[in-house]
Amino acid sequence: MEPMLRSIVRSSKSSAKHRVLTPGGFTNVPEPARITIVQADNGYYLLREDEYGICVADTWHGSIESAIRQAEFEYELDGWSAI
Repeated sequence: MEPMLRSIVRSSKSSAKHRVLTPGGFTNVPEPARITIVQADNGYYLLREDEYGICVADTWHGSIESAIRQAEFEYELDGWSAI
């Protein structure tokens, strides 16, 4: 997957409550440091990454516009950069 857009996360909005299933049960996803949108064969992934660039959560979207809307719904962002 090639990175396409990236933004720094300034803060989470109250709507950004993510939990993931781990071997120990459900756990809260830490607030990401940045958001990256990458193209997949059949859509786009919205990646929530920590300060080291490691993905801590992701969602699939049918269009890049949908991925951008979701990111902007969940987070206060510092603009988008093409990468």
